[in-house]
Amino acid sequence: MSNSSLSKDAELAQLRSELEQTKAERAQQEKESAKSREEIQQITKEMNQIRRNEAVTAAFARSSVRFRLPNNEVMRLVEGDVALGEGNALTVAGKPFKTALEELATRYPYLVDGRTTKSLRSAPEEQTRKLTKGDLKDAKAKSAYISQHGLAAFEALILGR
Repeated sequence: MSNSSLSKDAELAQLRSELEQTKAERAQQEKESAKSREEIQQITKEMNQIRRNEAVTAAFARSSVRFRLPNNEVMRLVEGDVALGEGNALTVAGKPFKTALEELATRYPYLVDGRTTKSLRSAPEEQTRKLTKGDLKDAKAKSAYISQHGLAAFEALILGR
Protein backbone atom coordinates (compact mmCIF):
# COMPACT_ATOMS: atom_id res chain seq x y z
CA MET A 1 0.00 0.00 0.00
CA SER A 2 1.11 3.44 -0.74
CA ASN A 3 1.42 6.40 1.58
CA SER A 4 -1.45 8.22 -0.11
CA SER A 5 -3.70 5.20 0.40
CA LEU A 6 -2.75 5.04 4.08
CA SER A 7 -3.28 8.73 4.61
CA LYS A 8 -6.70 8.49 2.91
CA ASP A 9 -7.66 5.57 5.14
CA ALA A 10 -6.47 7.47 8.22
CA GLU A 11 -8.33 10.57 7.09
CA LEU A 12 -11.48 8.53 6.46
CA ALA A 13 -11.18 6.90 9.90
CA GLN A 14 -10.76 10.32 11.51
CA LEU A 15 -13.83 11.67 9.66
CA ARG A 16 -15.87 8.66 10.80
CA SER A 17 -14.69 9.23 14.35
CA GLU A 18 -15.63 12.91 14.18
CA LEU A 19 -19.03 11.98 12.71
CA GLU A 20 -19.71 9.55 15.56
CA GLN A 21 -18.62 12.17 18.09
CA THR A 22 -20.90 14.76 16.46
CA LYS A 23 -23.81 12.30 16.50
CA ALA A 24 -23.20 11.58 20.19
CA GLU A 25 -23.04 15.31 20.98
CA ARG A 26 -26.24 15.96 19.04
CA ALA A 27 -28.03 13.10 20.83
CA GLN A 28 -26.92 14.57 24.16
CA GLN A 29 -28.17 18.03 23.14
CA GLU A 30 -31.53 16.61 22.04
CA LYS A 31 -31.81 14.76 25.33
CA GLU A 32 -31.08 17.96 27.27
CA SER A 33 -33.52 19.91 25.08
CA ALA A 34 -36.28 17.36 25.72
CA LYS A 35 -35.56 17.54 29.44
CA SER A 36 -35.78 21.34 29.31
CA ARG A 37 -39.10 21.18 27.43
CA GLU A 38 -40.49 18.79 30.05
CA GLU A 39 -39.35 21.13 32.84
CA ILE A 40 -40.98 24.11 31.09
CA GLN A 41 -44.23 22.16 30.66
CA GLN A 42 -44.18 21.16 34.33
CA ILE A 43 -43.54 24.74 35.45
CA THR A 44 -46.32 26.03 33.18
CA LYS A 45 -48.69 23.41 34.57
CA GLU A 46 -47.79 24.39 38.14
CA MET A 47 -48.23 28.09 37.37
CA ASN A 48 -51.66 27.43 35.83
CA GLN A 49 -52.63 25.43 38.91
CA ILE A 50 -51.49 28.27 41.19
CA ARG A 51 -53.48 30.81 39.11
CA ARG A 52 -56.54 28.54 39.23
CA ASN A 53 -56.23 28.10 43.00
CA GLU A 54 -55.88 31.86 43.50
CA ALA A 55 -58.94 32.45 41.31
CA VAL A 56 -60.93 29.85 43.27
CA THR A 57 -59.94 31.44 46.58
CA ALA A 58 -60.94 34.88 45.28
CA ALA A 59 -64.24 33.52 43.93
CA PHE A 60 -65.09 31.98 47.30
CA ALA A 61 -64.29 35.29 49.00
CA ARG A 62 -66.56 37.22 46.58
CA SER A 63 -69.37 34.71 46.84
CA SER A 64 -72.26 35.28 49.23
CA VAL A 65 -72.45 31.52 49.80
CA ARG A 66 -70.76 30.54 53.08
CA PHE A 67 -70.03 26.84 53.41
CA ARG A 68 -69.31 25.06 56.68
CA LEU A 69 -66.54 23.11 54.95
CA PRO A 70 -63.11 24.30 53.88
CA ASN A 71 -62.95 25.47 50.26
CA ASN A 72 -60.93 22.44 49.13
CA GLU A 73 -63.65 20.12 50.46
CA VAL A 74 -66.35 22.14 48.69
CA MET A 75 -64.36 21.91 45.46
CA ARG A 76 -64.59 18.12 45.67
CA LEU A 77 -68.37 18.44 45.54
CA VAL A 78 -68.40 20.79 42.56
CA GLU A 79 -69.55 18.76 39.58
CA GLY A 80 -67.83 19.50 36.29
CA ASP A 81 -64.51 20.86 35.20
CA VAL A 82 -63.48 24.14 36.75
CA ALA A 83 -61.95 26.24 34.00
CA LEU A 84 -60.07 29.50 34.23
CA GLY A 85 -61.12 31.85 31.45
CA GLU A 86 -60.25 35.37 30.41
CA GLY A 87 -59.73 37.80 33.25
CA ASN A 88 -59.43 34.88 35.69
CA ALA A 89 -63.18 34.23 35.41
CA LEU A 90 -63.99 30.76 36.67
CA THR A 91 -66.57 28.54 35.08
CA VAL A 92 -67.86 25.13 36.03
CA ALA A 93 -69.18 23.08 33.12
CA GLY A 94 -69.75 26.35 31.25
CA LYS A 95 -71.64 28.09 34.07
CA PRO A 96 -70.29 30.94 36.20
CA PHE A 97 -68.59 29.70 39.35
CA LYS A 98 -70.99 31.70 41.55
CA THR A 99 -73.96 29.90 39.99
CA ALA A 100 -72.33 26.52 40.59
CA LEU A 101 -71.78 27.40 44.27
CA GLU A 102 -75.39 28.53 44.65
CA GLU A 103 -76.64 25.32 43.04
CA LEU A 104 -74.40 23.32 45.36
CA ALA A 105 -75.74 25.21 48.37
CA THR A 106 -79.31 24.57 47.24
CA ARG A 107 -78.60 20.87 46.71
CA TYR A 108 -76.80 20.47 50.08
CA PRO A 109 -78.33 23.09 52.41
CA TYR A 110 -76.89 21.41 55.51
CA LEU A 111 -73.36 22.28 54.28
CA VAL A 112 -73.93 26.04 54.27
CA ASP A 113 -74.58 28.74 56.80
CA GLY A 114 -78.29 29.22 57.58
CA ARG A 115 -78.24 32.84 56.37
CA THR A 116 -77.00 31.63 53.02
CA THR A 117 -79.84 29.16 52.54
CA LYS A 118 -82.37 31.75 53.64
CA SER A 119 -81.05 34.33 51.17
CA LEU A 120 -80.94 31.79 48.33
CA ARG A 121 -84.52 30.70 49.01
CA SER A 122 -86.05 34.08 49.66
CA ALA A 123 -84.40 36.32 47.08
CA PRO A 124 -86.50 35.26 44.06
CA GLU A 125 -89.65 35.03 46.19
CA GLU A 126 -89.16 38.52 47.58
CA GLN A 127 -88.61 40.00 44.12
CA THR A 128 -91.82 38.41 42.85
CA ARG A 129 -93.75 39.38 46.00
CA LYS A 130 -92.65 43.03 46.02
CA LEU A 131 -93.32 43.64 42.33
CA THR A 132 -96.87 44.51 41.31
CA LYS A 133 -98.58 44.65 37.94
CA GLY A 134 -98.74 48.41 38.42
CA ASP A 135 -94.93 48.53 38.38
CA LEU A 136 -94.96 47.21 34.83
CA LYS A 137 -95.97 50.42 33.06
CA ASP A 138 -96.35 49.37 29.44
CA ALA A 139 -96.93 46.31 27.30
CA LYS A 140 -93.20 46.00 26.55
CA ALA A 141 -92.34 45.74 30.27
CA LYS A 142 -95.15 43.23 30.84
CA SER A 143 -94.01 41.16 27.87
CA ALA A 144 -90.41 41.19 29.11
CA TYR A 145 -91.54 40.07 32.58
CA ILE A 146 -93.63 37.22 31.12
CA SER A 147 -90.71 36.15 28.89
CA GLN A 148 -88.35 36.07 31.84
CA HIS A 149 -90.60 34.64 34.60
CA GLY A 150 -93.52 33.02 32.78
CA LEU A 151 -97.25 33.76 32.56
CA ALA A 152 -98.04 32.07 35.89
CA ALA A 153 -95.63 34.40 37.72
CA PHE A 154 -97.16 37.42 35.99
CA GLU A 155 -100.68 36.33 36.91
CA ALA A 156 -99.55 35.82 40.52
CA LEU A 157 -98.57 39.50 40.79
CA ILE A 158 -100.97 41.69 42.69
CA LEU A 159 -102.56 44.64 40.91
CA GLY A 160 -101.28 47.23 43.44
CA ARG A 161 -99.94 50.73 43.35
